Amino acid sequence: MKSLLLFAGFLVSMALISIAVLPSKPQAQGSVSFERESPEVISTVRGTPITGTFLLRNGTVAAVSIDGVQTGCGCAVLTAGAEQLPGSSISPGGFLKTTLEVDTTNRAMGDFTIPVDVFLADREGARYQVRAVQSIRVNPGWTASKSRLTLQAESAVAGIVSDDFVLFQTSTEHPFTVVETTIRRDGIVVDLQDVDPQEHSQDLVVGGTTADTQWNANPRYRVRVSIPAIAITNRATIQLALQLSHNLTRVVLDVELLPAPRPLRVTPTELFLDRDAGSSTREFVVSTQGSLDSLKIKAPAGAIVVGTTALGKQLLKVKVQVDHSVWEGEAITIEDAGGNQESLPVRPVR
Repeated sequence: MKSLLLFAGFLVSMALISIAVLPSKPQAQGSVSFERESPEVISTVRGTPITGTFLLRNGTVAAVSIDGVQTGCGCAVLTAGAEQLPGSSISPGGFLKTTLEVDTTNRAMGDFTIPVDVFLADREGARYQVRAVQSIRVNPGWTASKSRLTLQAESAVAGIVSDDFVLFQTSTEHPFTVVETTIRRDGIVVDLQDVDPQEHSQDLVVGGTTADTQWNANPRYRVRVSIPAIAITNRATIQLALQLSHNLTRVVLDVELLPAPRPLRVTPTELFLDRDAGSSTREFVVSTQGSLDSLKIKAPAGAIVVGTTALGKQLLKVKVQVDHSVWEGEAITIEDAGGNQESLPVRPVR
């Protein structure tokens, strides 16, 4: 009896396994494939649409119809010429050529991929899903030869400091318009010039304003950024941005402003004294671009120079003794042969 029960259980389990592996719907012989014919990566400039081509092949023995298409981006559409997708059918062993159209207007610069899924079925109820992927590289319409400019006051020519870069056009399909220029610094002028001087050149004064001058589709422009040397009063790094209408390109560069070195400097910039001590001995260092012998040091009443030491050809250490009779705010004056002066105020310790 026990043997009969075990045998019956074995038969039931085999039946369940057989039921689990039965297909719910018959499958046609062969398969459906979705093959990319276009290059693996298509390069374009922003705003320029691209097209990729794909073949849908029916390797089965039954006709299949396209029930649906899904792309990984709303910017992409799959078409098949005059054929309607979905709704098209592919005969056994046949194929359908499709085109993927991608609008890159709102895509960021760089690489991205568009997956495309196609859903098919035959009359017997067999269903298929095939996928292909198109990679796309979006380049800016224009690119600069430098990412950083340097405007150094001591390199001025006729009082003007300038630096150049070249604006390269990656596509010659369209002209461009400078729709906006932004640079937060008064006095800076940006001059765009056609590399071929026989064509044309035009000046563009920058200050957050809008320019609507349009240039021809020449692939290169020289851009000169200039400023009066006297306007560079402190060291700073600012940004120059050119917003171009061509493919919505925005060219951004850093502009470094370097003032001319001061011909005469004194360190520290103040002398602090201990009034309770009656007098104090202090030291300071003078840096000059001229000769140390030409320096003149003038001390107020109550302060005297007690010694000097040359630390190099252009550095002089000075030792002074100052008594409490010196009024707060009085200063030691240093002057070079060119008439440049620096003052060193004397202040009590608080």
